[in-house]
Amino acid sequence: MIGIIVLPGPGIVVCAGVVGFCAASILILMLAMPALLAPQGEVHRVAGAMFTISYSLAVITPVLSGLAWDITGAAWSAFVPIGAGAFVLIVVAPTIRFTRS
Repeated sequence: MIGIIVLPGPGIVVCAGVVGFCAASILILMLAMPALLAPQGEVHRVAGAMFTISYSLAVITPVLSGLAWDITGAAWSAFVPIGAGAFVLIVVAPTIRFTRS
């Protein structure tokens, strides 16, 4: 994200490709993890919870980004909610137990 903010033309395209690749990797993990980690009878509930949380955040984050920009008047502040979401992912990801219960 920092590259998209600070680099000119071609650098933005490269950084956007990296962000897209990372987003695609997260999507693939989201599709695979419920079936890998949840007990057989609970896969649908775990998947439903994961999709509810992820799509809710996908709607709320752009709204918060626009709000931050409107309040501050600085375009860079629109990236603060995105960075906060990334920070939460970095903190929470190591707590996932990769063994079936």
